Amino acid sequence: MKRSIGIAMATFLLIAGHLCAQTKGLSVGDKVPSTQIDKIINYKNISADIFDYKGKLVLIDFFATTCGSCVEALPKIDSLQRLFGDKMQVFTVTNYEKEDAVWTNLKRNKYLKNLKLPVVVGGQNLKKLFPYQIISHVAWIGSDGIVKAITGTDYVTASNIQKVLNGENIDWPVKQDVFEFDYSKPLFVKRDKVNITKGIYASVFTGCIEGVDGKDWLLTDSAAGTITRNHFNSTLLKFIDYSLNGQGTGDIDVNRPKHLIFRVNDPGRYVPKDKYSTEWTKQNTYTYSYTLPFNLSGEEIRNFVKRDLTNWLDVIGIKAWKEKSKQKVWVLKRISHDDRLLITKGKESDRNLEEDGRKLKQLINERFSSLVDHLNMNVPGIPWVFDETKIPNDMMVDMVLKIYSFRNLPELRNALKKYGLDIEETEREMDMYVVREKDYKEKK
Repeated sequence: MKRSIGIAMATFLLIAGHLCAQTKGLSVGDKVPSTQIDKIINYKNISADIFDYKGKLVLIDFFATTCGSCVEALPKIDSLQRLFGDKMQVFTVTNYEKEDAVWTNLKRNKYLKNLKLPVVVGGQNLKKLFPYQIISHVAWIGSDGIVKAITGTDYVTASNIQKVLNGENIDWPVKQDVFEFDYSKPLFVKRDKVNITKGIYASVFTGCIEGVDGKDWLLTDSAAGTITRNHFNSTLLKFIDYSLNGQGTGDIDVNRPKHLIFRVNDPGRYVPKDKYSTEWTKQNTYTYSYTLPFNLSGEEIRNFVKRDLTNWLDVIGIKAWKEKSKQKVWVLKRISHDDRLLITKGKESDRNLEEDGRKLKQLINERFSSLVDHLNMNVPGIPWVFDETKIPNDMMVDMVLKIYSFRNLPELRNALKKYGLDIEETEREMDMYVVREKDYKEKK
């Protein structure tokens, strides 16, 4: 085992061939110069200078309206701005989007429509100060104009803000992105003047490559007669899926833990308790690369990946398999066949999958299948839900349910009755994926 890990780590050193020099910007401890901020929307001023906020903690949050996790974090940051008031000022910055598109999102996106934070459109002056490749990216500027930290949004919490305001020593890891990373290169170097007659079969499995985005990349090199596929900074569950199926099926995913049986010491290594955080990604994601002769069939490639990843996972002490197992489930049934209780009245489509101020979930002129998808994918703590209503998946419906009912079977049953639906609890044999660590011991 030690030898295999050593091979992976030695190969990891060759990754330097992917990297270019970092783009120069400010670092922690640097003094921030006078910098003009233009094109500010959703704010009392259309322009400002960072010097205008001396004496306050300034947070500059680089995001994009297309980045789901960035957008979901903004209401929390907005509430922190209100909590700390004049002691701090947050600027959100989107570098590549047009102003009208940002305004549209501020009006329509459920996370953004009540946002009170200023949004800087363009903000190239700020990006020159704090260059980045991966969002979210947050620069912390202290009341003395000194850069205190560079992080992701997961560090933006009330306790962390108070630490900076108190002048406490901050030793958080500095978010350092890798610029101009070549995602297409194999993670190993072919030796020159060596004639390989039967084609290249090679793979690398290593930990998170810090500062690199979690991308998949496929390269065909006709001159070398190879294909290379890279999976950067991906979850163990993704690689377990590939080890069992030879390709990604989506059945084994951090968003579908109800398909999983964990016999592991820490399930948080596989499924984060919260959204992905910078530290979770560093500690719990891996990079996998393989290079094969390009004349292999799809089945031959899948068989190679299954064998290869099974071996790599074994090196780090993980085994996985699929088995049928009786599980407690909920079955959604129809108690009335009157479509008028469900069918849409044709209003503007709206699918609100999150709690809003009224704690409602709406399916307005949306597919009925969205309800079951939501219960299975977005509501933890309840069993898998089978749909036996025989309602066509593409039937458009109007439904409004109280969110808190989803975790309480009697309340959910009562809420569903007005739509001619019911749920019963039973047991069903299901295909489950078992993940076991070699050193796992059953708790007595």
